[in-house]
Amino acid sequence: MKNLEEKQVKICSCAVIGQHPTRFKFKYNEYMTSCKRIKKRMHDVFVSLYQSGVRCFFVGGALGVDMWAGEILLDMQEATFFVFVTAMRMGKRM
Repeated sequence: MKNLEEKQVKICSCAVIGQHPTRFKFKYNEYMTSCKRIKKRMHDVFVSLYQSGVRCFFVGGALGVDMWAGEILLDMQEATFFVFVTAMRMGKRM
């Protein structure tokens, strides 16, 4: 019984929601250092989640953090075909 429990795979998912660009000091200028830093940190967190077993990511699709997350995750999906990304709209899958 214990061996069976050890072999079970946990299926984990992650939902991403965040602020619109107007909430940040850099607004829509994604070339500013602070925006690049946020995107880099998001990438690092997604890689860490992926390494810990998360394979399903849900993103809101709004401008700002949602879109950045979608771009990063789609790049990850191309590199490793194990990541599943889906867009959400008002609590429903698109």
